[in-house]
Amino acid sequence: RFDVALAHVWTLSGGKVTCVEFYIDTPAMLAALQP
Repeated sequence: RFDVALAHVWTLSGGKVTCVEFYIDTPAMLAALQP
């Protein structure tokens, strides 16, 4: 288990999703995946 900050950014236009972006704390994720 690990705890890493992340965010989802949804862009809507005309009531429909036009873009979804995902952001993650990359250094923290890489550290969590190290053996």
